[in-house]
Amino acid sequence: MVAKLKEAKRVKAALMFLGLAVIAVVMLLPFYWMVLVSFKQESGISTTRLVLFDFRHLSLENYRYALKYFGIGLYFKNSVVITVIGMFLQVAVSALAAYPLARMKFPGKRVLIAAFLATMMITDEMIAIPLYLVVTNIPFLHLNLANTYAGIILPAVPWGFLIFMLTRFFAEIPKEIEEAAVIDGCSALGVFGRIILPLSKPALGSVLVFSFLNFWDQFLIPLIIVNTRELMPLTLGLRIMLSAEQTFYGNFMAATVIATLPAVIIFLYAQRYFIAGIAAGALKG
Repeated sequence: MVAKLKEAKRVKAALMFLGLAVIAVVMLLPFYWMVLVSFKQESGISTTRLVLFDFRHLSLENYRYALKYFGIGLYFKNSVVITVIGMFLQVAVSALAAYPLARMKFPGKRVLIAAFLATMMITDEMIAIPLYLVVTNIPFLHLNLANTYAGIILPAVPWGFLIFMLTRFFAEIPKEIEEAAVIDGCSALGVFGRIILPLSKPALGSVLVFSFLNFWDQFLIPLIIVNTRELMPLTLGLRIMLSAEQTFYGNFMAATVIATLPAVIIFLYAQRYFIAGIAAGALKG
């Protein structure tokens, strides 16, 4: 009986491993094809069938074109500036908003949390026109932020998902630690900076990954705010390349690889924090 149970467990583990392997192959296949095509000369690219193991006609010419002639370096720089500034602003605002929602009692707290959750159901496409009108003429200040980094970054900074995620995590930190700090004379901001944030590293790691991907993949907001090439991020640059009169797939795939690489590197580097934060949130929830 024991032997049969062990055998059943082995078969179950083998089937699970096989299923995960198949899912991994299916998910990685488009990336593999993208990288392969990025090294191929245009004459060796088939647009009618999927060729996965043809390693002829390989060269670096597509990458030279993307860097030298297409000018992807400018778009890359813009994406880096937008992402780095936006990511830290977004995480800072989300953490500062989540702290009182998680640790303090005040009238209307539940309504605020519900409002933040409600914003998650509103897509960028639904508010595209109001967003453009506000950014081009900010009420009371009469500022026009079109064609500026601020116009791209500021509308994306408030994100209810990150606020809700940090609120759930902050709420589970033992109150005794906070009370001890207050007794020692620590202010509310001191508790936030010295106690809450250091104890929330797993959640902050997850939030940083989500925030990075959110800004790195921004398309609609830059599309309606920017109309000069000097401020366009990679997403708009790739769209210009794809909408050219004649699309060279090798060049386009090389530019796509360059655009995708930072997100892959960030995720691989921060995956332990990302997974730890998601697991902690699931356990606490």
